[in-house]
Amino acid sequence: MDVMSSVSMLAGILVGLIIAVFLLKLLNKNRRAKTEYDERQEQIRGRGYRYAFYTMVIYEAIMLCLSVGGFLNIPVEQYNFHAAGIFIGGIVLCVYTIWNDAYWGRNNDMRRYIVILTVLFALNVFPVIATIRSGIVLVNGYWDFPFVNLFCSIALAILAVTAFIKGRIDKSAEEEDE
Repeated sequence: MDVMSSVSMLAGILVGLIIAVFLLKLLNKNRRAKTEYDERQEQIRGRGYRYAFYTMVIYEAIMLCLSVGGFLNIPVEQYNFHAAGIFIGGIVLCVYTIWNDAYWGRNNDMRRYIVILTVLFALNVFPVIATIRSGIVLVNGYWDFPFVNLFCSIALAILAVTAFIKGRIDKSAEEEDE
């Protein structure tokens, strides 16, 4: 990866973080960046963070062993493997908190969340589809493919499927109680 690509990627990450803070304010009903959770949700989220952390540690240990053993000799930039670990940890956290009713805060506006997550999915899946359609090429010996966009798309799809399944289960449980 050349210097210009590195600077561009760093700038993209920083802009993304700034946009994330503004989106959090937009997504919350009270226009605050901090999402409010009750005590039960806080405990569940703490457990979810612990599971996500250990998942990332195990993933990175596996990647370390594979790289020392020379098994990761494929034409992909190494940062993609670390990004995958971050996304896997995030998926563990999201799935666990969705499944245990601690993902959505008390001040979240669900409709806004769904719209923003759908837009983020589209923005991330578009470069993946465009690259596949135009063909994957080698640049400086590495595949020129938007792996981080792919990881984000997969994570958002898993989040959507998990929320959908959990919603259906909760709805059928409510119907049985009536």
